[in-house]
Amino acid sequence: MKQSAPRTETADGEHAREDGEDQRPQPKTDATDDAWRAIRVVFGSHYPALLAAARPYAGPGTGAADIVQEAVIVAHDRFEELRDPAKLFPWLKRITINVGRSVAKRRKRRAERLEEWAAKRAPGQPAPPPSI
Repeated sequence: MKQSAPRTETADGEHAREDGEDQRPQPKTDATDDAWRAIRVVFGSHYPALLAAARPYAGPGTGAADIVQEAVIVAHDRFEELRDPAKLFPWLKRITINVGRSVAKRRKRRAERLEEWAAKRAPGQPAPPPSI
């Protein structure tokens, strides 16, 4: 059975092994680091183009920057699905458009529910809050 190295308390109250091994949780894999690194590069260099792709879907309560941010998170979560790394930007742009379309659909459904509710409510009944 392997013996663990003795532990000492650090200045911030954490415990560290005396042999210098770090026991804190590490990122999932090197692929995760690679995904973030690649997405950061593309995101940084193509942010204006991604914003332009998101603008047609932006609306009240959801700006183009919000759509791009959500797209970057989706891209990170699905990075292993990218077949050709040379096509990272078009892949990220497509995800941005798809996220934008989803946001626009949610906004439309919300507006339709609000209209239905308004049509059904009795006169004098207060209007619903904007988040419905």
